[in-house]
Amino acid sequence: MQVAKEKEHAKIFKKLLQEKKIPQTTLVELSGMHQSKINRFVNGVIDLSAGEFFQLLDLMPPHFQQAYWKRKLGIITPEKVVSEKESLEEAVEKLSPLEQIRIIKTISEKGNLFKQQNQQLANMG
Repeated sequence: MQVAKEKEHAKIFKKLLQEKKIPQTTLVELSGMHQSKINRFVNGVIDLSAGEFFQLLDLMPPHFQQAYWKRKLGIITPEKVVSEKESLEEAVEKLSPLEQIRIIKTISEKGNLFKQQNQQLANMG
């Protein structure tokens, strides 16, 4: 399955892997996913399901996760750079109320994905 356009989350993830010098073999070891699936995701050939992606992100070190969310939520952009030493909480406090609502919505949606995945697993058993 060919992904027509690499998704934003995949681009951010790939860029962070390169910056933090985390090899694909580490992703395979952490996640248990097959090497070819990781390779195709990182290279933009396929996309992971939301559950797979968030599971993989949750397995990454805290500094990687914080960097991902800062970029995904627009806290760090080429125009707006936040110190890597600044905590995520400090960065969020500097945002406008509307930007903070976007963060809450994103976190809420992530939580719903995990609930859906757990319900599916329960129904299978």
